[in-house]
Amino acid sequence: MIMLTIRQAASRPDCPLTEHALRQAVKRHELPHFRSGSRVYVDFDRLLEWTAQQMDESVTRSKEMN
Repeated sequence: MIMLTIRQAASRPDCPLTEHALRQAVKRHELPHFRSGSRVYVDFDRLLEWTAQQMDESVTRSKEMN
């Protein structure tokens, strides 16, 4: 488990989302996270799983529409 702040996660080359997109996902309670004071932390492994799941769902919806 790798716990990173949103800024740290977004700055990694293997992160598929921008810092803004990560913050929006947290704000909408879509991305698993926890807060410590004013900092928001994400489990980077779960972040990658979550983004892969979002992509799979997007592809599935796209196929259903065609």
